[in-house]
Amino acid sequence: MRFTRVDDWLSWLETLHPRRIDPGLERVASVARHMGLDAPDAAVITVAGTNGKGSTVAALTALAGASGHRTGAYTSPHVRRYNERIAIDGEPVSDELLLSAFDAIDQARGGITLSYFEYGTLAALWCFRERDCDMWLLEVGLGGRLDATNVVAPTVAVITSVGVDHTEWLGPDREAIGREKAGILRPGTPLVCADPEPPQSVLDCANELDCPMYRLGQAFDVEPGADGCWNYVSGSRRMPGLPAPGGVPPRLLSNPAAAITAVGLLRDGLPDDAEVVADALGAAVPPARCQRLQRRLPWIVDVAHNCDSATALAERLASEPCAGRTHAVFALMERKDAAGIVTAMRKEVDVWHLIEMDDRGLRAPDELAALLRDAGASVGQIGDTVSLMASLDSAAGATDRIVAFGSFRVAEEVLAAHEHLLPAGL
Repeated sequence: MRFTRVDDWLSWLETLHPRRIDPGLERVASVARHMGLDAPDAAVITVAGTNGKGSTVAALTALAGASGHRTGAYTSPHVRRYNERIAIDGEPVSDELLLSAFDAIDQARGGITLSYFEYGTLAALWCFRERDCDMWLLEVGLGGRLDATNVVAPTVAVITSVGVDHTEWLGPDREAIGREKAGILRPGTPLVCADPEPPQSVLDCANELDCPMYRLGQAFDVEPGADGCWNYVSGSRRMPGLPAPGGVPPRLLSNPAAAITAVGLLRDGLPDDAEVVADALGAAVPPARCQRLQRRLPWIVDVAHNCDSATALAERLASEPCAGRTHAVFALMERKDAAGIVTAMRKEVDVWHLIEMDDRGLRAPDELAALLRDAGASVGQIGDTVSLMASLDSAAGATDRIVAFGSFRVAEEVLAAHEHLLPAGL
């Protein structure tokens, strides 16, 4: 074995291929075929979309588990540990299994170089096979057509939403981006679409491939229910009283609704007991999606990092008014639409505090501060995460709240600092 520590493997993977992002399936598909990973004896649900993929996979995992399936779920990026990306029955894989997967790929690839994400995708598929998972849940990393997850044909495809993000790779508008996401389809593959207004390119691709289409608002829908719950409706079937986390905008309930629809299309289908479905969805909460931290003041951590997800976060904050001020703890990758994200959150944030992190991909805090001031926003402190959290814990008003968002890196930093400062913060 080349290395005996996961971190050493990950550092090496950063250097194995000359480009960190290198869309295309030729190299990864060749290794997948050689390892026998490209045609699993398992049901496969592939989830593409701009936002909502993680929550949809979480719902799929819970629903499939409640149906008696042994699930393997591959998501990205991780929040705290790389192992989170590969989960068996909802639990991250062990270091030992991950090391074995990395070594098996290294032995099989010959002279083929693989990107960080390609290597990780193959590791997930290998782990699922080794642990006899009969349900493989694959979250697309970027786009769909040329993403490494597309080496495996889905039994059911899900597209959660199509927004404008990663334009440097996927194209300038929703039509171009939708075409890339619809690239996960195969002839006759059922498509569950949770986007209420999907781009025409998605519909055209499904039609050309003769894919049965299950669209939000047509094949299935979401109804408001009593006591903050919601109802799933599909034809004559109705599941009332499903749980909705507090403040979730109704349009985001399309993601668990899509998960219900997708699992229902499989041979074994959903559990017959609606209460089992409700219990499963109630436990299906991925980390850092409006995650609450128990500190002196309310802290909310969210991975919102584009305009659509920032808009959803703003709607959620607006539905839970704060008696005091709302502080943002914020950082953003250079390639993201900073002006659009600030505009989406502008009305819900009173003071913006900017994180300094050692990450070459991040926009400089001084640049963000200038953009915020130009937008008429109030800029507070600029500093490292631990210092900002400690300062806000002690100095913010008793009725204030703090929301940390902008990227998975922000969530990672804040959750790590939360553990470090926990004794002082409580």
